[in-house]
Amino acid sequence: MSIDLKRPESLGIQAPAASSRTGKPEASPKESSASGTTSSPSAGAAGDSVTLTPAGMQLAQAGVTLSQQPVVDSQRVDQIRQKIQSGNYVIDPRRVADKLLGYEISQKK
Repeated sequence: MSIDLKRPESLGIQAPAASSRTGKPEASPKESSASGTTSSPSAGAAGDSVTLTPAGMQLAQAGVTLSQQPVVDSQRVDQIRQKIQSGNYVIDPRRVADKLLGYEISQKK
């Protein structure tokens, strides 16, 4: 099953009823709501339904927002390209070393 994060309104997922897949009775609505799912009396025949928490909806919206952002900042790339071509691009070896060490340390945690 896949979820299209580009369409948060489509996150209401319908699936076959749990009892038809496992042969076990479905959880009561009270038990379902504790796990983040809800079920109406008619939902058992048609399938289970899923309701996201507000935090889940915020996460889905953040995913949509991030997916709409460009992977590369073209303006920044152009600025650096111009500095390199004009000979004005200065590399600070201490800053590079600090960034590399910070990356290495963060990977070991």
